[in-house]
Amino acid sequence: MYAGSKLKKLRQELGLNQSQIANDLGLSQPYYSAIEGGKKKITLKVIKKIEQKWGAYNKKKKKKKK
Repeated sequence: MYAGSKLKKLRQELGLNQSQIANDLGLSQPYYSAIEGGKKKITLKVIKKIEQKWGAYNKKKKKKKK
């Protein structure tokens, strides 16, 4: 699932494990894992929490100029 792969990438970029990011989002680790693994759909509430906390869910990284 696309959302799950984006979440995993974000989590890895932040240097967090699943338990840490789930705790930061107010979710259980098994629930977060199910979202990341594509077994559960991500809710708008979770997306909003991610946006508020990291402002990164739907934004592309800007390329650095050399």
